[in-house]
Amino acid sequence: MISKELCIAVMALCVVKLVTSGDEVSLPKSSSSLNITGNMRSMDEDQVMSLHALLKRKLERARGLVSHGLDPMQAGTLGFLIQETGTYVNVSLTKVTVTGLSNFTIRDVATNNAAMRASVLMVMPRLEIRCAYRVKGYISSDVGTESRVMEDSGQFEAVLDRAAMSWFARILNVDKDDILIAQTGLRTHVDDVTKRFLRTASGKGGQPGPEDQEVLDVIGASIVDHVRQMLEEKLNGVITQAVSKKPAELQDLLESMVVPTPHSEVPRTYSPHGHRISKRQVPCNNGTELDDYVDYLFRFARRLIRAMEPIQGPNFTIYIEEHLQVFLYDVQARNVYTLSRRKPAYVICKDGDVTVGLVIELESIMATAKYRVLTDHRHLLYNGDADIKLSGTVIWAQISQLANGNNRLDVVKIWRMGKAQILLKGLGNLTSAISMLLTSILNHDPWNVIPVAEAQAITFGREMLANITVPIFSLV
Repeated sequence: MISKELCIAVMALCVVKLVTSGDEVSLPKSSSSLNITGNMRSMDEDQVMSLHALLKRKLERARGLVSHGLDPMQAGTLGFLIQETGTYVNVSLTKVTVTGLSNFTIRDVATNNAAMRASVLMVMPRLEIRCAYRVKGYISSDVGTESRVMEDSGQFEAVLDRAAMSWFARILNVDKDDILIAQTGLRTHVDDVTKRFLRTASGKGGQPGPEDQEVLDVIGASIVDHVRQMLEEKLNGVITQAVSKKPAELQDLLESMVVPTPHSEVPRTYSPHGHRISKRQVPCNNGTELDDYVDYLFRFARRLIRAMEPIQGPNFTIYIEEHLQVFLYDVQARNVYTLSRRKPAYVICKDGDVTVGLVIELESIMATAKYRVLTDHRHLLYNGDADIKLSGTVIWAQISQLANGNNRLDVVKIWRMGKAQILLKGLGNLTSAISMLLTSILNHDPWNVIPVAEAQAITFGREMLANITVPIFSLV
């Protein structure tokens, strides 16, 4: 029988051998170092945790941007009107300053995989608002019919303790460290606000009465609310820039369209009176000038789309038989930038709105996807990866630039699906046979998937246009 001491000695010798050998012991990597690529709906728990860590890192970058450019924030001047029963007051603010914006801490990151949404909770220990104010208006007495003029000016200070911020966005796609987002927003929640007026002029009629004090309370709350809304807009822009996919590259592309290009590249447009217009803007008449403008717009779009690829495609189901379906999801499309104008464009200009209609041909789209073969909609037979190829797809799209500067995607219609080819991987001859069957179904009956693809395309297009804060036809 082997003694206990001998067993311990042998184990110790093995440990020494392991430590002194030249081989390195590799520890399992943490979830934060996982390569996360694709759609949130297809992420497992480890990938979701990695996405949380990635969002935290990008929010730390946003805090650095805020500390260098927005803290303290010099907001300049601000004015608004307060109208309540018996009260009409005009408020003017100057030298508006906000400090403490860069001191936020990240408390929590939450995601909803099904809705492809993420939110980040942050807390600011202390925000301080300072400004010079001037108010002028009238107050009606409760007991009489006379109105009393109110004039006041001075300094206003407010302290917001433990202000909570919630930044949220829809995550369209993740590619390693790059995140493509849309529908961003930021909301603040404040429970403890201390306000103080340092008055330098009293209203007419001597010392301020109770009505004046009530009005000052309303003015103080309104100042905080207006500054808060301005902060939400500013901070949302900075955070979105820090989080969004390849911000520097996309920003360079946008700026390259604003900077004047060589004389020969820019299509010339003319006003109805025959005077040459130096700005690059869409002509309001159909013809060669409009087509030249659209072709130039396509050159810009190709560069922008190429930088954004891979683009998230729609999920769709192809019915082989009544009880057998193939569900394709997590579609990642490439070569979408191979688009060109197929027919002459048309334009409608009315009441400051500009609408341009385009017939677009996509030369060749390559996509990867995941598939599930189901029976009776719930029993999984097998799953795996798939390759998809589309060539010669023709789309009709109509885009409007409204008089207020907003952009709108009116119509997306797939006129022709083109030639489709689907290759399912995983089970050799079986998946090869199903691939041939799917390809035949799509080529002979494309309306199996066209309605779903149109709905997904118009949703995606509207989300992308919502992130373009300048009139789209002013880019070129």
